[in-house]
Amino acid sequence: MLIFFGIVGGLAIFLYGMQIASESLQLVAGSRFKKVLKFLTKNQFMGVAFGCIVTFLLQSSSATTVLLVSFVSASLMNLTQTLGVILGANIGTTLTVQLISLKFSDYALLLIALGFLLRFMKKNPHFKEIGGVILGFGFIFYGMKIMSDSMVPLRTVPTFTHMLTSLGQRPVLGTILATLFTAIIQSSAATLGLAISLSTQGLLPLKAAIPIIFGSNIGTCATALLSSIGVSQEAKKVAIAHTLFKIMGVIIFFPFIGQLTALMQYMGGDMGRQIANIHTIFNVGLAVIFIPFTSQMAKLVHWLVPEKKEEGIGVPRYITPKALDTPMIAIEQANQEVIRIGRLIQKMTKEVLDAVLSKNRIKLAELQGLEAAIDRLAQALTNYLSDLSQKTIDEHTAQKVINLLFINNDLEHIGDLYEKMLTKGYKILKDDLNFSNEGLEELREMHKTVIEMIDLTIDALEYGDWEKARTVTLEQPYIIMDEWRYRKTHILRLQQGIQDSRATSNIHLDLINIMQKVCEHSRNICQVLLYEAGQLYDLFNIFEDAETVESKDA
Repeated sequence: MLIFFGIVGGLAIFLYGMQIASESLQLVAGSRFKKVLKFLTKNQFMGVAFGCIVTFLLQSSSATTVLLVSFVSASLMNLTQTLGVILGANIGTTLTVQLISLKFSDYALLLIALGFLLRFMKKNPHFKEIGGVILGFGFIFYGMKIMSDSMVPLRTVPTFTHMLTSLGQRPVLGTILATLFTAIIQSSAATLGLAISLSTQGLLPLKAAIPIIFGSNIGTCATALLSSIGVSQEAKKVAIAHTLFKIMGVIIFFPFIGQLTALMQYMGGDMGRQIANIHTIFNVGLAVIFIPFTSQMAKLVHWLVPEKKEEGIGVPRYITPKALDTPMIAIEQANQEVIRIGRLIQKMTKEVLDAVLSKNRIKLAELQGLEAAIDRLAQALTNYLSDLSQKTIDEHTAQKVINLLFINNDLEHIGDLYEKMLTKGYKILKDDLNFSNEGLEELREMHKTVIEMIDLTIDALEYGDWEKARTVTLEQPYIIMDEWRYRKTHILRLQQGIQDSRATSNIHLDLINIMQKVCEHSRNICQVLLYEAGQLYDLFNIFEDAETVESKDA
């Protein structure tokens, strides 16, 4: 029983160390990956390098797969580009295993102590993050030591040693067992760490370890496959491509277990290093074999996962709860979801006034449905960002969460304003009201301005066009004066006794005011974007410009 407790406890410490190291490495890396993404994925070889680096920092090829899903969904990459990154991610996992195979266990407690001291240096956040990395690896090596020491008594148990030795004669069974175990604990590094501990104690011969290596590589795909359930087709394609690479690789390498064993015996080294080296040879071999055929693999995946009808508009497309464990992925997904909401607002902006003025009941109902969908998306994104803010995130990510919450809130308010416009549309339809020609012209002029401001705002949001954001911010005083002028001319028409103006007076003034408020919210969004980019003009100068406009107009 004590042996079991030691193995399970050591494995738990190992996995906890992996988690700490992953979180801390992400904080050290920050958001740099997105900045170099396009450069590193210009060709498949650069993609392999990118996947290797990212996976080592994330300490999880599955997390890298989730990152790729986000980038493909955001149209930052295509499926063919991701295949090179997936192959690189496979190599990235080998770096961790190579570190595990090194005999750092004797220094594990030293690493834990050093990491603990650095982690609690509150005055220097950078040291705190580095301390987390050291502490995480300290726990990894300490967990390895506990597992290894706990297995010493098993060397005298003939039944156990015979069972492990027999895996060399039954490689298919060994592969299946390792696949299932890795899928359960969701860490191929932990499976291989356990295998290294067994081999270090002389319990697991190399020929029996190789099927475990194969199974751990297949089992690690389970996390990506599970995370793709219920999400977009692109998510499924990336996850399935990851799995296909592993399965096809095992099929290719399986007949050469004897040759791999002989090669490692020829190269020498302790058993831990030999297991790590075979793991590396397997994944580097996959990259060498499949890089020339990524286009064909993409076609195969497209054939296996055909496109299907898109889910409802009100269902989030980019945000996935699984990504919350990897903040830099989660923030990118949230950013793409808020852009999607912005594009839906843009569509509604262009259609809402015509629906109101045309007395088209079907169009009014359609846009009401769109507004309800936007509400659901905005609420889902708010919940997602709130959950993300509870995670361990760096200062930059925390500020980005706040900025996205502000932007999402303003977009939702714009949708609510359009809901009010649609309500006015039903009133016009019910009472069969008509605007004066002059009134219609003013509404259309104001609507034209709103469309322009929303177009500039959403482009600034999606493409980081700060000039467009600045234009929206500086145009707001003029829009306020337009609204004031339209109210004034409407009142003049009332004084002239124009019947249509009298019948639609309240609705006309409300519509003008609603559109002006839409522009205010678009300005708020642009101010957040400019603040985020460090390019926000002094607000006092903006207000002074507004006062100048008002005084001139008066």
